[in-house]
Amino acid sequence: MQKPWTELTPEEKRAERIKKWLSVEHLQFAGPQAKADYQARLKRLSEAILMKKPDRVPCLLPAGQFPAYYAGITVRTAMYDYEAMKKAWLKFLYEFEGDTFSGPGLGSGVMNEILKIKSMKWPGHGLPDHTTMHQFVEDEYMRGDEYDALIKDPSDYCFRYYLPRTTGAFEPFQNLRPFRDIMGMPTSFLGACTSDEMIGAFQAIIDAARELKKFREAAMEVGREAMRIGYPGLMGGAQAHAPFDIFADTMRGTRGITMDMYRRPDKLIEAMEAITPWIIESALANSGRSPSPLVFFALHKGDDNFMSDAQYQRFYW
Repeated sequence: MQKPWTELTPEEKRAERIKKWLSVEHLQFAGPQAKADYQARLKRLSEAILMKKPDRVPCLLPAGQFPAYYAGITVRTAMYDYEAMKKAWLKFLYEFEGDTFSGPGLGSGVMNEILKIKSMKWPGHGLPDHTTMHQFVEDEYMRGDEYDALIKDPSDYCFRYYLPRTTGAFEPFQNLRPFRDIMGMPTSFLGACTSDEMIGAFQAIIDAARELKKFREAAMEVGREAMRIGYPGLMGGAQAHAPFDIFADTMRGTRGITMDMYRRPDKLIEAMEAITPWIIESALANSGRSPSPLVFFALHKGDDNFMSDAQYQRFYW
Protein backbone atom coordinates (compact mmCIF):
# COMPACT_ATOMS: atom_id res chain seq x y z
CA MET A 1 0.00 0.00 0.00
CA GLN A 2 1.44 3.33 -1.05
CA LYS A 3 2.03 5.89 1.68
CA PRO A 4 0.13 9.21 1.53
CA TRP A 5 2.07 12.00 -0.16
CA THR A 6 2.39 13.96 3.09
CA GLU A 7 4.15 11.02 4.73
CA LEU A 8 6.80 10.60 2.05
CA THR A 9 10.36 11.77 2.65
CA PRO A 10 11.81 14.45 0.33
CA GLU A 11 13.79 11.73 -1.44
CA GLU A 12 10.65 9.61 -1.93
CA LYS A 13 8.71 12.60 -3.24
CA ARG A 14 11.47 13.34 -5.73
CA ALA A 15 11.48 9.73 -6.88
CA GLU A 16 7.72 9.86 -7.42
CA ARG A 17 7.96 13.11 -9.38
CA ILE A 18 10.66 11.69 -11.62
CA LYS A 19 8.65 8.50 -12.12
CA LYS A 20 5.71 10.62 -13.27
CA TRP A 21 8.04 12.65 -15.51
CA LEU A 22 9.33 9.47 -17.16
CA SER A 23 5.82 8.20 -17.90
CA VAL A 24 5.01 8.96 -21.54
CA GLU A 25 2.06 6.71 -22.33
CA HIS A 26 -0.36 9.64 -22.35
CA LEU A 27 1.71 11.57 -24.93
CA GLN A 28 1.36 11.53 -28.71
CA PHE A 29 4.57 11.22 -30.73
CA ALA A 30 5.39 11.47 -34.42
CA GLY A 31 6.41 7.80 -34.40
CA PRO A 32 8.19 5.05 -32.44
CA GLN A 33 11.61 6.65 -32.93
CA ALA A 34 10.43 10.00 -31.54
CA LYS A 35 9.02 8.21 -28.49
CA ALA A 36 12.25 6.30 -27.96
CA ASP A 37 14.30 9.50 -28.32
CA TYR A 38 12.05 11.28 -25.82
CA GLN A 39 12.43 8.49 -23.26
CA ALA A 40 16.20 8.29 -23.76
CA ARG A 41 16.61 12.03 -23.27
CA LEU A 42 14.45 12.05 -20.14
CA LYS A 43 16.34 9.09 -18.69
CA ARG A 44 19.64 10.88 -19.38
CA LEU A 45 18.41 14.05 -17.67
CA SER A 46 16.90 12.25 -14.67
CA GLU A 47 20.05 10.22 -14.05
CA ALA A 48 22.14 13.38 -14.08
CA ILE A 49 19.72 15.00 -11.60
CA LEU A 50 20.02 11.97 -9.30
CA MET A 51 23.83 12.18 -9.50
CA LYS A 52 24.03 8.92 -11.39
CA LYS A 53 26.22 8.32 -14.42
CA PRO A 54 24.12 8.68 -17.60
CA ASP A 55 25.08 7.21 -20.96
CA ARG A 56 26.58 10.61 -21.79
CA VAL A 57 26.55 14.17 -20.49
CA PRO A 58 23.16 15.78 -21.19
CA CYS A 59 23.30 18.57 -23.75
CA LEU A 60 21.00 21.50 -23.02
CA LEU A 61 20.47 24.31 -25.48
CA PRO A 62 19.57 27.52 -23.61
CA ALA A 63 19.37 29.29 -26.94
CA GLY A 64 17.89 32.55 -25.67
CA GLN A 65 16.94 34.72 -28.64
CA PHE A 66 19.32 32.98 -31.06
CA PRO A 67 16.49 31.26 -33.00
CA ALA A 68 15.32 34.70 -34.11
CA TYR A 69 18.73 35.75 -35.44
CA TYR A 70 19.25 32.34 -37.02
CA ALA A 71 15.98 32.66 -38.93
CA GLY A 72 16.92 36.15 -40.12
CA ILE A 73 14.41 38.16 -38.08
CA THR A 74 14.88 40.64 -35.26
CA VAL A 75 13.79 40.12 -31.68
CA ARG A 76 11.35 42.99 -32.21
CA THR A 77 9.74 41.10 -35.09
CA ALA A 78 9.44 37.99 -32.93
CA MET A 79 7.77 40.00 -30.14
CA TYR A 80 5.14 41.45 -32.47
CA ASP A 81 4.68 38.83 -35.21
CA TYR A 82 3.86 35.55 -33.47
CA GLU A 83 3.72 33.56 -36.70
CA ALA A 84 7.26 34.70 -37.60
CA MET A 85 8.35 33.88 -34.05
CA LYS A 86 6.87 30.40 -34.29
CA LYS A 87 8.55 29.69 -37.64
CA ALA A 88 11.92 30.87 -36.29
CA TRP A 89 11.80 28.62 -33.23
CA LEU A 90 10.61 25.64 -35.26
CA LYS A 91 13.50 26.15 -37.67
CA PHE A 92 15.91 26.04 -34.76
CA LEU A 93 14.15 22.96 -33.38
CA TYR A 94 14.45 21.04 -36.64
CA GLU A 95 18.08 22.00 -37.35
CA PHE A 96 19.76 21.68 -33.93
CA GLU A 97 19.82 18.72 -31.58
CA GLY A 98 20.14 18.53 -27.81
CA ASP A 99 18.43 16.75 -24.94
CA THR A 100 15.72 19.30 -24.31
CA PHE A 101 14.16 22.30 -25.97
CA SER A 102 13.14 25.75 -24.75
CA GLY A 103 10.42 27.61 -26.59
CA PRO A 104 10.10 31.37 -27.08
CA GLY A 105 10.41 33.33 -23.87
CA LEU A 106 10.32 36.82 -25.33
CA GLY A 107 6.91 38.03 -24.29
CA SER A 108 4.49 40.02 -26.41
CA GLY A 109 5.43 43.53 -27.43
CA VAL A 110 1.79 44.31 -28.16
CA MET A 111 0.76 43.23 -24.66
CA ASN A 112 3.55 45.31 -23.14
CA GLU A 113 2.28 48.37 -24.98
CA ILE A 114 -1.32 47.78 -23.90
CA LEU A 115 -0.21 47.57 -20.26
CA LYS A 116 2.25 50.48 -20.59
CA ILE A 117 4.98 48.50 -18.85
CA LYS A 118 7.39 50.77 -16.98
CA SER A 119 9.76 48.15 -15.58
CA MET A 120 11.04 46.93 -18.93
CA LYS A 121 12.39 48.28 -22.20
CA TRP A 122 12.30 46.21 -25.36
CA PRO A 123 13.34 46.61 -29.01
CA GLY A 124 11.45 49.52 -30.51
CA HIS A 125 10.17 50.66 -27.12
CA GLY A 126 12.94 52.39 -25.20
CA LEU A 127 15.63 50.48 -27.12
CA PRO A 128 16.68 50.55 -30.80
CA ASP A 129 14.72 48.26 -33.11
CA HIS A 130 17.74 46.03 -33.72
CA THR A 131 18.48 45.42 -30.01
CA THR A 132 18.95 41.72 -29.33
CA MET A 133 17.03 41.42 -26.06
CA HIS A 134 14.72 43.26 -23.68
CA GLN A 135 16.05 45.10 -20.63
CA PHE A 136 14.76 45.39 -17.06
CA VAL A 137 14.43 48.93 -15.72
CA GLU A 138 15.64 48.84 -12.14
CA ASP A 139 14.06 51.32 -9.73
CA GLU A 140 12.76 51.57 -6.17
CA TYR A 141 9.26 50.33 -6.97
CA MET A 142 8.88 49.73 -3.24
CA ARG A 143 9.85 52.56 -0.87
CA GLY A 144 12.16 51.91 2.04
CA ASP A 145 9.49 52.77 4.62
CA GLU A 146 6.88 50.38 3.13
CA TYR A 147 8.07 47.04 4.51
CA ASP A 148 5.37 47.02 7.18
CA ALA A 149 2.65 47.67 4.61
CA LEU A 150 3.82 44.72 2.52
CA ILE A 151 4.15 42.40 5.52
CA LYS A 152 0.71 43.36 6.84
CA ASP A 153 -1.19 42.79 3.60
CA PRO A 154 0.96 41.60 0.68
CA SER A 155 -1.89 41.23 -1.81
CA ASP A 156 -3.10 44.76 -1.11
CA TYR A 157 0.43 46.10 -1.39
CA CYS A 158 1.04 44.39 -4.71
CA PHE A 159 -2.31 45.53 -6.13
CA ARG A 160 -2.44 49.16 -4.95
CA TYR A 161 1.26 50.05 -4.77
CA TYR A 162 3.48 47.75 -6.83
CA LEU A 163 1.28 47.39 -9.92
CA PRO A 164 0.58 51.13 -10.36
CA ARG A 165 4.31 51.89 -10.13
CA THR A 166 5.45 49.25 -12.61
CA THR A 167 2.55 49.20 -15.08
CA GLY A 168 1.14 52.44 -16.45
CA ALA A 169 -2.25 50.98 -17.33
CA PHE A 170 -2.77 50.09 -13.66
CA GLU A 171 -1.99 53.49 -12.16
CA PRO A 172 -5.70 54.00 -11.26
CA PHE A 173 -5.52 51.00 -8.91
CA GLN A 174 -3.81 53.20 -6.33
CA ASN A 175 -7.21 54.88 -5.83
CA LEU A 176 -9.01 51.66 -4.89
CA ARG A 177 -9.89 50.78 -1.31
CA PRO A 178 -8.14 47.70 0.12
CA PHE A 179 -10.02 44.58 -0.90
CA ARG A 180 -10.23 43.52 2.76
CA ASP A 181 -12.82 46.29 3.16
CA ILE A 182 -15.36 44.40 1.06
CA MET A 183 -15.98 41.73 3.71
CA GLY A 184 -19.74 41.69 4.25
CA MET A 185 -20.21 44.18 1.41
CA PRO A 186 -19.04 42.33 -1.70
CA THR A 187 -19.78 45.12 -4.20
CA SER A 188 -18.59 48.06 -2.12
CA PHE A 189 -15.41 48.45 -4.15
CA LEU A 190 -17.36 49.24 -7.32
CA GLY A 191 -17.84 52.88 -6.42
CA ALA A 192 -14.17 53.59 -7.08
CA CYS A 193 -14.38 51.72 -10.39
CA THR A 194 -16.81 54.10 -12.08
CA SER A 195 -14.20 56.61 -13.26
CA ASP A 196 -13.11 56.54 -16.91
CA GLU A 197 -9.53 55.90 -15.74
CA MET A 198 -10.51 52.83 -13.74
CA ILE A 199 -12.69 51.46 -16.54
CA GLY A 200 -9.72 51.92 -18.86
CA ALA A 201 -7.50 49.94 -16.47
CA PHE A 202 -9.87 46.98 -16.42
CA GLN A 203 -10.27 47.20 -20.20
CA ALA A 204 -6.47 47.02 -20.49
CA ILE A 205 -6.57 43.74 -18.56
CA ILE A 206 -9.08 42.31 -21.04
CA ASP A 207 -7.14 43.52 -24.08
CA ALA A 208 -3.79 42.35 -22.68
CA ALA A 209 -5.21 38.94 -21.77
CA ARG A 210 -6.50 38.45 -25.30
CA GLU A 211 -3.10 39.39 -26.72
CA LEU A 212 -1.28 37.13 -24.27
CA LYS A 213 -3.54 34.27 -25.31
CA LYS A 214 -2.43 34.73 -28.95
CA PHE A 215 1.23 34.76 -27.93
CA ARG A 216 0.88 31.70 -25.72
CA GLU A 217 -0.95 29.74 -28.40
CA ALA A 218 1.99 30.26 -30.78
CA ALA A 219 4.58 29.43 -28.10
CA MET A 220 2.67 26.34 -26.96
CA GLU A 221 2.45 25.11 -30.54
CA VAL A 222 6.25 25.14 -30.65
CA GLY A 223 6.41 23.23 -27.36
CA ARG A 224 3.95 20.60 -28.53
CA GLU A 225 5.89 20.06 -31.75
CA ALA A 226 9.14 19.69 -29.81
CA MET A 227 7.56 17.01 -27.63
CA ARG A 228 5.98 15.29 -30.64
CA ILE A 229 9.35 14.77 -32.31
CA GLY A 230 11.09 13.62 -29.13
CA TYR A 231 12.28 16.62 -27.10
CA PRO A 232 11.13 16.96 -23.48
CA GLY A 233 10.58 20.32 -21.85
CA LEU A 234 12.80 20.96 -18.88
CA MET A 235 11.19 23.39 -16.45
CA GLY A 236 7.49 22.93 -16.96
CA GLY A 237 6.73 26.56 -16.11
CA ALA A 238 7.52 26.45 -12.37
CA GLN A 239 9.92 29.06 -11.05
CA ALA A 240 11.01 30.61 -7.77
CA HIS A 241 13.42 33.18 -6.39
CA ALA A 242 15.60 33.54 -3.34
CA PRO A 243 13.69 35.74 -0.86
CA PHE A 244 16.46 38.37 -0.91
CA ASP A 245 16.25 38.62 -4.69
CA ILE A 246 12.52 39.37 -4.63
CA PHE A 247 13.33 42.63 -2.87
CA ALA A 248 16.75 43.28 -4.39
CA ASP A 249 15.80 42.70 -8.02
CA THR A 250 12.26 43.91 -8.52
CA MET A 251 11.16 45.85 -5.42
CA ARG A 252 13.95 47.93 -3.90
CA GLY A 253 16.62 47.80 -6.61
CA THR A 254 20.37 47.47 -6.04
CA ARG A 255 20.81 50.86 -4.40
CA GLY A 256 17.75 50.50 -2.19
CA ILE A 257 18.54 46.99 -0.98
CA THR A 258 22.14 47.96 -0.23
CA MET A 259 20.93 50.79 2.01
CA ASP A 260 18.40 48.47 3.67
CA MET A 261 21.12 45.98 4.61
CA TYR A 262 22.65 48.72 6.78
CA ARG A 263 19.74 50.98 7.73
CA ARG A 264 16.92 48.47 8.34
CA PRO A 265 18.43 44.95 8.35
CA ASP A 266 15.95 43.50 10.84
CA LYS A 267 12.96 44.75 8.87
CA LEU A 268 14.42 43.31 5.66
CA ILE A 269 14.87 39.91 7.32
CA GLU A 270 11.32 40.05 8.73
CA ALA A 271 9.94 40.76 5.27
CA MET A 272 11.96 37.93 3.71
CA GLU A 273 10.69 35.50 6.34
CA ALA A 274 7.14 36.67 5.62
CA ILE A 275 7.32 36.04 1.87
CA THR A 276 9.21 32.73 1.96
CA PRO A 277 6.02 30.64 2.37
CA TRP A 278 4.46 32.42 -0.62
CA ILE A 279 7.48 31.58 -2.78
CA ILE A 280 7.28 27.90 -1.83
CA GLU A 281 3.51 27.72 -2.28
CA SER A 282 3.69 29.37 -5.70
CA ALA A 283 6.45 27.05 -6.92
CA LEU A 284 4.58 23.96 -5.72
CA ALA A 285 1.32 25.12 -7.28
CA ASN A 286 2.95 25.75 -10.65
CA SER A 287 4.96 22.52 -10.59
CA GLY A 288 1.75 20.59 -10.02
CA ARG A 289 0.54 21.67 -13.47
CA SER A 290 3.43 19.95 -15.24
CA PRO A 291 4.97 16.48 -15.11
CA SER A 292 8.43 18.05 -14.87
CA PRO A 293 9.83 17.83 -11.31
CA LEU A 294 12.15 20.79 -11.90
CA VAL A 295 11.75 24.37 -10.74
CA PHE A 296 13.70 27.22 -12.33
CA PHE A 297 15.42 29.02 -9.48
CA ALA A 298 17.14 32.30 -10.41
CA LEU A 299 20.04 33.35 -8.17
CA HIS A 300 21.20 36.93 -8.67
CA LYS A 301 22.34 39.13 -5.79
CA GLY A 302 23.90 36.26 -3.83
CA ASP A 303 27.00 36.46 -6.01
CA ASP A 304 30.22 36.98 -4.05
CA ASN A 305 30.92 40.12 -6.07
CA PHE A 306 27.83 41.72 -4.52
CA MET A 307 27.91 40.69 -0.86
CA SER A 308 30.38 39.31 1.65
CA ASP A 309 30.21 35.79 3.05
CA ALA A 310 28.88 37.21 6.34
CA GLN A 311 26.15 39.13 4.51
CA TYR A 312 25.29 36.05 2.48
CA GLN A 313 24.85 34.00 5.65
CA ARG A 314 22.72 36.67 7.28
CA PHE A 315 20.54 37.89 4.41
CA TYR A 316 20.47 35.77 1.31
CA TRP A 317 18.48 32.74 2.44
